[in-house]
Amino acid sequence: MYYLLIFFSFFPFITLYNLGTDIQPYALIISFIIFIKNKMIVYKKFLMLFNIFLYSFLLLIILRDFSFSSIRSFANYASLFFISSASYTMMKKNNGLKEFYIKMIFNIWFVIGFIQTYIKKDFLLFLVSGGRTSLTRGVPGLNSEPSFYAYMLIFGMLISLDFHKNKILYLINLGIQLIFFARSAIGVLYLFIYLILLSIKYISSFKVKNYIKIFLIFGIFLIIYIVILKFMEGTRINALMNMAINNHEVLYKDQSIESRFYHIYFSVIKTIENFFLPHGFSDFRIMSGLGLALYELGFGGVLLIYSIYKIINQSIYHKLNKLNSIFVIIILFSAIQLANPILSFYLGYTLYGQKNKPLKY
Repeated sequence: MYYLLIFFSFFPFITLYNLGTDIQPYALIISFIIFIKNKMIVYKKFLMLFNIFLYSFLLLIILRDFSFSSIRSFANYASLFFISSASYTMMKKNNGLKEFYIKMIFNIWFVIGFIQTYIKKDFLLFLVSGGRTSLTRGVPGLNSEPSFYAYMLIFGMLISLDFHKNKILYLINLGIQLIFFARSAIGVLYLFIYLILLSIKYISSFKVKNYIKIFLIFGIFLIIYIVILKFMEGTRINALMNMAINNHEVLYKDQSIESRFYHIYFSVIKTIENFFLPHGFSDFRIMSGLGLALYELGFGGVLLIYSIYKIINQSIYHKLNKLNSIFVIIILFSAIQLANPILSFYLGYTLYGQKNKPLKY
């Protein structure tokens, strides 16, 4: 069960049967079975996520809305509790997680991404629910689209920060996949946000050795900039970067980016206008993970944001935990689905990291 949980958390778009959704429910089902086998124990650390799950369940019952869209929304909050709890249980019973398994997954991602990029673009896409891309975008790997591949890689990078051996090698591995294979504009934006936060951290430390790290970060920015502008002509990410550099109006010129920002703005404003009372499920589809939570759950969404922040922030055995807690909250306001098991797995991982090293070599 634990091996299956790991597999479906890192390959959440692989499907055995077309259910009409991108993210498949296998990790959620497996985690629920683990929860039952673990005598339905709710650890104290998970009380907030458990209460949010109960709150969303009661909301579903009260509204009596059992449409497919509503059930899918409810699955977001069920996943956050059950999958994170199951991953924590797995690590607690096994004294952590062997980094060998995670490295093997990253290498599988690399091989498939390489084959799709340079040999056969639709390689293994028959295994993926709703696999899609276009001529100007990168490849999806074993995900539904390149942007989903990108945020899987970003969470992979956060976990790889704790590797005991070959950490830099695997960060480069994931970085190559992000820039050369996924070629996702939003994925590169995530990376830039992280590097900016890291720069702010080092600047505010007032330590000489950290100023050297700032120059290294600037070097990474420069390398990514040159690679995208000089070697990726004709791609969407190249067009967006040129647009941003030349006229600084990328937000207004690109319909996709404008739409994403509007959905964040809409969800926050509507939540405030409704005095943080829940709107309920399936009223309006919002392309923002935490924006959707705020809109659907109202004040419950605020508690969810605080809970995710607190879990990661207090994970003292997780490298750069405080910076990561801010970063994850920022990117979750983009179109990252809360039901994606890698998010919940990461929360269980960081919860275990509050008292123990989550990875063992």
